[in-house]
Amino acid sequence: MRRFLASAAAVLLADQASKAIARSLLDDGAIVPLLGEWLRLRLVHNPGAAFGLFHGGRWLFVVISLASMAMILYLILSRRHVFAGSLIAFGCVFGGALGNLLDRLWLSGVTDFIDMGVGPHRWPTYNVADMGVTLGVLYLGIGFLLLDSGGREARPRDA
Repeated sequence: MRRFLASAAAVLLADQASKAIARSLLDDGAIVPLLGEWLRLRLVHNPGAAFGLFHGGRWLFVVISLASMAMILYLILSRRHVFAGSLIAFGCVFGGALGNLLDRLWLSGVTDFIDMGVGPHRWPTYNVADMGVTLGVLYLGIGFLLLDSGGREARPRDA
C-alpha cells in the first residue's frame, strides 16, 4: 500500500506544482520553446479529456475520474492486483486522475502546458497528470501481458 500511496502522491504533487508554475509564468496560448519546436511550453485551459481530446462534458469527466479512482481502490483493497509493480502503476493512474479531477472541480477545466511535435505535426498539449495516467496504464498493460492467467510470471511455452 505504501508504494501505491507514494506513487499517487508523487504524481499528484508534481502535477499540481507544475500546473501552478505554468499558470503563474505563462500567458494563455504563448509559446516558450524548450528544445526548439520539438518541446515547448504553451498554456491551454482544457475542458475536455486527456491530451485535449473530447472537449466539453466536464461533469461526465468528473464521474469517469471518480469511477476510475474507485475501481483502483477496490482492486488494491481486494488485493486483486497480481504483480508488485501494479501498486506503483495504479498509484500513477490514481494520482493523475486526481490531479485532473481537482482542476475540473476548481478551475472548470484542466491546465495543460506541455506541447510536443515538429512543425504542424503536434501531439495534443498535456500535463504531468496525463503522463502519470498514460505511463501507469502502459505499465499495467505490459505487466499483465507478462503474466499468465494464474498470476504467475509467464514462461515461454516450448513444444
